Amino acid sequence: MTDFTRENAAIQTAIRHDLLRNGYTPLPNIDKACRLRGWNTVQPTHELIDQWARKQVCQATGIRVENGLGVIDVDIDDA
Repeated sequence: MTDFTRENAAIQTAIRHDLLRNGYTPLPNIDKACRLRGWNTVQPTHELIDQWARKQVCQATGIRVENGLGVIDVDIDDA
C-alpha cells in the first residue's frame, strides 16, 4: 500500500467514527458506490469501522440516507 492509501484510510476511519458518534450511518465506499454486501441493513459499530480500515480498500465514505436525512446534490459547472 502507498503512503497515500494508508493516510487516506486513517482519515476515512476518523470521519466514519465521527459520523457514527453523531447519529449517522457511515458506509465504506469505492468512489461514490458502496460495494458492501448488505449495505442497506448493516448497523455499523466502531469495531466494524476499524475492520473496514484494516482492509484499506474503500477509500471513500458514504452516509446511508435514512431517519429523515435529506440530501441535496449540487454540481457546479466551472469552465
